[in-house]
Amino acid sequence: MANVDIVIGILFIFSGWVGSGYFIFALLIVYMLIYGISIGSSVWMYVPDIIPAKIVPLATMMKWIGCTLCVILTPIAIDANDGNPYPVFFFFGGISFLFFIMNWFLMV
Repeated sequence: MANVDIVIGILFIFSGWVGSGYFIFALLIVYMLIYGISIGSSVWMYVPDIIPAKIVPLATMMKWIGCTLCVILTPIAIDANDGNPYPVFFFFGGISFLFFIMNWFLMV
């Protein structure tokens, strides 16, 4: 998933290429499919089933805070870069890669 984000960021940098818009759109669809079958839905299954009951409210709250920050900060970051969205994709690609490493070594 992180690779798709980084490739989309690179394509936004070189968006002068005629087919880049279609390729970016296709990669966004691929990203949504991967997210939907991986970390997107697994968080909702992992939290109540694996984590102890006393931590579930905190984990759910952190999930919603993370989602809220993504929604609020994305337009701000795009506006701060003169309308260029590629830094946002690099950032989310890095975060996804960090989550991959954490999941690989720390999750059950």
